[in-house]
Amino acid sequence: MPDVAAFDFDGTLTDGGSVFGFLTAVAGHRSVLSASLALSPRLVHAALAGGSAADTTKELLFERVLAGIDAAHLQRVATVFAEEHLAGHLRQRQGHRRHYSGWRNVDGPVSRSQG
Repeated sequence: MPDVAAFDFDGTLTDGGSVFGFLTAVAGHRSVLSASLALSPRLVHAALAGGSAADTTKELLFERVLAGIDAAHLQRVATVFAEEHLAGHLRQRQGHRRHYSGWRNVDGPVSRSQG
């Protein structure tokens, strides 16, 4: 089975969005706060307008926060964040909780945190 990368920053698959939690996990509060303040007028407009305005503003936020972040660090943090977020927030569909059998990266199985 091929590897798949899935992103659910707007809460389509999970309960609640995860943009700020994810970015904070990767880059820290200060970086996210700084980027958010710089983009605050656009973030307000994006929240009210939705659609392409929200998508474009999210892209700008990601560009500002993730600029200069080491790719290996990003992959490690993203894997842990995804595991923990899915474990606590995966939406239920048709009366059944969706299950996942594990995550794989190019190096092999990724261990899960116990909790």
